[in-house]
Amino acid sequence: MIVMSRGRPRRKPIRRVVGAASVAALVLSGLSFATPAHAEGEVPILGQAWTTSNEDTAETRMDVVISVHGVRRVEGATMVYWSVGYTPDSTSGSDFRQLVMAFGSGSSLSPPRSGTEFMGDVAVIDLPGRKAYTTLYKGDTVYDCLCNTWTQILPEVPEPGTAYVNAAALPQIPGGMDTVTVRVAGQIIPDVPVEDGPMLPIAKEWPIPVGKGWPRVKTDAINDIEDPSAFIVPLTTHKVIEDSALSERSDAESRSLDLSADVLFEVDEATLSGKAKREIKAAAKTVKEADATGTLRVTGHTDSSGEAGYNQSLSTRRAESVAKALEPLLPSGVRLTTSGRGESEPIASNETDEGKTLNRRVTITLPKEQ
Repeated sequence: MIVMSRGRPRRKPIRRVVGAASVAALVLSGLSFATPAHAEGEVPILGQAWTTSNEDTAETRMDVVISVHGVRRVEGATMVYWSVGYTPDSTSGSDFRQLVMAFGSGSSLSPPRSGTEFMGDVAVIDLPGRKAYTTLYKGDTVYDCLCNTWTQILPEVPEPGTAYVNAAALPQIPGGMDTVTVRVAGQIIPDVPVEDGPMLPIAKEWPIPVGKGWPRVKTDAINDIEDPSAFIVPLTTHKVIEDSALSERSDAESRSLDLSADVLFEVDEATLSGKAKREIKAAAKTVKEADATGTLRVTGHTDSSGEAGYNQSLSTRRAESVAKALEPLLPSGVRLTTSGRGESEPIASNETDEGKTLNRRVTITLPKEQ
């Protein structure tokens, strides 16, 4: 059972270790701190976040708590152990799909793939190294996630006040990382300590309520992955420029300016809207301030709605429209090339409206030396 206050706190990190016989105290209000070390049979709570299902209504209450129990170095991988469940005062009878609807906008950290699993939205973030270690997949479908699917870890009707355990396998993190930031189920949990070895005891049956054991580490599946480094992605910075539809992303290798296609164009159109002039002028100003020279790439992108062939054509035409308007505003030494990527290079999840909005963009990429 989970016990918490009747209010609706959000994202309060907690470090607490509770005995298996006192799992009723798993969720507490306020902050408390303890060492990460724990005795056999105890349940470590290294961080928590509260959120609400987007299917919550005036008649129903679907508060959800997400807890991180461990970040562990094991042979060949890093394991993140975590749990999710309805709070005790949530409405009874809500099914597991509604619980998963509390997971936020989905992760844009994982490499683009055709299939993603809600329970695979896990990453260990190395802020100083500007990298994210993301859930491993042995193939390209949701069933290839080195984690367990939501249908495995959650009962059809989760019991309010009970949290259910999962684990995800990530690439090995550097040996010097003693604390990390964890992204899990759309939530950010900072300052989580890193320990060695799998969590014990191993549970024999699914689903696993908190206090009844931990998932088995899938070491055989980890060994089947040819290139775990493909699941280590650069962590980018992202800021809005001049309170406009222009934003900037940068990592260790490149600097990009994203223009929102929703501001530049009408739906399914490639002709610039009346609002586009201001945004393109802001982009030109940023390019000038960066003293950019040489060739800049202008690339159109869409979300995943519609046919892939149509999206490819639309993204190409939109890139050409932006380049035509941008070129006269740039110094003579700057040249532009254009291309379209359609829906193939998302920067956010296409499973939500928010993510689709971010993916509909025209990107201006500055030369790497800038």
